[in-house]
Amino acid sequence: YPRLYIGIGRPVGQDSVIKHVLDPPLEDEGRQILQGIKSLVPLLASIPKVGIDPVMSEINGRFG
Repeated sequence: YPRLYIGIGRPVGQDSVIKHVLDPPLEDEGRQILQGIKSLVPLLASIPKVGIDPVMSEINGRFG
């Protein structure tokens, strides 16, 4: 079955990975997360019509 993985990247500077993963996102990061989700919704909704492979290719091209 298909799965969707969402990455959060690596911390900048001296922040630990654990802190980066567990702390809430900064305001700007939160806006970026919401924008990313909003741009993915139409693509994910198109899977039943066009299939998962073209959608995965589009997502990887945009965000990969």
